[in-house]
Amino acid sequence: MVIEAPALALQKVRCQECSKEKCATEVTVMGDCTRCWDCWVVHRKRLTEFLAADYVNCTTCGVKLFEQGNFRGYMSIIDGAYGLLCRSCRDTYAPKRKDLYKGTGYGAHLKL
Repeated sequence: MVIEAPALALQKVRCQECSKEKCATEVTVMGDCTRCWDCWVVHRKRLTEFLAADYVNCTTCGVKLFEQGNFRGYMSIIDGAYGLLCRSCRDTYAPKRKDLYKGTGYGAHLKL
């Protein structure tokens, strides 16, 4: 007896957070972000912690992100948690994290 598996289950997709190859049925795609289910659970936890925090300064250099009512921050994963970076720190940090940004619209903008 031969059991045929759907072709979708055999395709491998790279998770953009942990960079592991997973079966297509083990990932979720939202916009241009592909996450495995394990990373999705971690994402939800990080997001909850992030929303509970009171961010007013850049996570890396400490510059104020709110200037006269304008917000100038960029969310990134830093040391396993979400943090806000100023433009200068983000431009320095992003090329170091090609594993996170490669294959995204932002990564294409940076030519990663």
